[in-house]
Amino acid sequence: MKRRAPGLALVVLLPLLAGCASSSLREADRLLQAGEVARAAEVYERILQARGGRPGRDRLLFRAAIANALATDGTDRPERGRELLGELVARYPGSGHRPAAELILALLEARLHHEDALLEARSRARELGLESDALRRQVDVLAGRLGSVEGELLDVHEMLARLAETIDRLQSEAASREQALRRLREQIDLLKAIDLDLERAPP
Repeated sequence: MKRRAPGLALVVLLPLLAGCASSSLREADRLLQAGEVARAAEVYERILQARGGRPGRDRLLFRAAIANALATDGTDRPERGRELLGELVARYPGSGHRPAAELILALLEARLHHEDALLEARSRARELGLESDALRRQVDVLAGRLGSVEGELLDVHEMLARLAETIDRLQSEAASREQALRRLREQIDLLKAIDLDLERAPP
């Protein structure tokens, strides 16, 4: 189990935890002072369950809350610490531990809020990373499709160019045929005129 050095927090808080002769409490206090806050929290929790609502519960709540709040064993102990502090503040308004409990509760809530925000930010960052990968794949797919479309457009352009050449040729041939027809009609008209002249000539 991971241990944590007492540090400044325990130096400040331990004087508030003094004043109980129970052997279990002494053991819990010793564990807390040694930095074994997770084990201390377990002992305090057992004492709370055993004593129920007997006098001195506010002091036990405070000790158990501090141990849970300082635990870093990967469990939800800080959340449990907040619950215990909330119970102390709500149920024991006249307790001498209430002012310190209110201050620690505010700090603990701020810490948990920042931890939640950090977890959410990390989760969002992972999601954005996945989204970014997905977007890159979509861009690659679209780029491939765009290349295919560009190739098809080039083919269509070539087809249109050939079609335009064919239309120009057909129009030129049609103009040539029209000119030939005009000449033919002119020759036919000339021949008709000659026939008429011959018919009118005296024998």
